[in-house]
Parts: sequence; C-alpha cells; structure tokens
Amino acid sequence: MKTDHVFKNVEAFSKAFHREEAGAAFIRTYKSRLKKLQQVRTNGLRAVYISAGGTTAGPGTFGDEVIKLAGFSNAVAGLGIKGWRTLPLEALVLNPPDLIIGAFFDSTSVHRSNWGLLRHPVVKRMFHDVPTILVPGRLLACRAFTFVDAAEYIVEKYQAINASRSEGNKS
Repeated sequence: MKTDHVFKNVEAFSKAFHREEAGAAFIRTYKSRLKKLQQVRTNGLRAVYISAGGTTAGPGTFGDEVIKLAGFSNAVAGLGIKGWRTLPLEALVLNPPDLIIGAFFDSTSVHRSNWGLLRHPVVKRMFHDVPTILVPGRLLACRAFTFVDAAEYIVEKYQAINASRSEGNKS
C-alpha cells in the first residue's frame, strides 16, 4: 500500500494550520481502520473496477489498492492490463469477475461514450448478474485518506450482498 504519503500530507497540513494534535488523532483513527481492513478475507474472490467512463484499474493504480484493501484480488491483474485502461469486452466476458466495483456513476460530469463498454448489452447484463457495488465517486476521486472509506464501503456492501443471498437460500 502506498499510504505513507497520504498520512505525511495530513501531518503537513495539520502542522501548517497549527492543528498537530487533531492531525495526529486523525491519522491514528485512519491507521486503526486500515489495520482492521487488512484482516478482511474474501477467499480469493476477484473484483474488477469499472469507472462510468469504461476504464479499469490495473495493477499499481489507486483503484487496484482499494480492491486489495477490501480483501479482493484484481480480476484484470493477469490480463496484461497496466495502469488506467479501457477494459476490453472480450477480457471481461472470458474472465468474468466475482464482483464489479463501479465508480463515478453518481457523477454527471463523467463522459459516457455511446460506443463505450458500458453500453454493450453483455456488460449491462453482467451489471445485473454479477454482484455490483457502485462506490460514490467522492471516495475514489484521488489517492487520499478516503481510500479507507472506499474500501470500508465495498466491504460493508459486499457483506450485505452475502447476507441477502444467505437469506434467499434459507427460504
């Protein structure tokens, strides 16, 4: 995890505003939450991050870090996709994920191409058939302390999906 620089930024800002104690308390809280998240296990389930613009988060990206922090492996890691790239439809169909993590679907400023991946009927069906969690864009806008919030959001929503499935299987 590339988290040290995030906490160093909080330290720098809290010092600049003469709020060192508040900054230190903030960092302690987030580090505690981060440690708790690092205990989450999903038994090797694979998640794919898809933005509203149709891009995915390959290994080494902030999105990849959030996927891992939430306890999943990145479904595109073995596909040769590096960085932020458009996700090929074929790759998604041939290697369907266990979970789709969508982001920026709540933003009206994100461009959605009429020819993009998300307009394809197969992908639309996947969003219905594969458990999907749409994370508020404000939690994934940049590499900041909100990476903990984003991962917690994913874990919480995934646990709710599993609980709902379990209830459905009991009837």
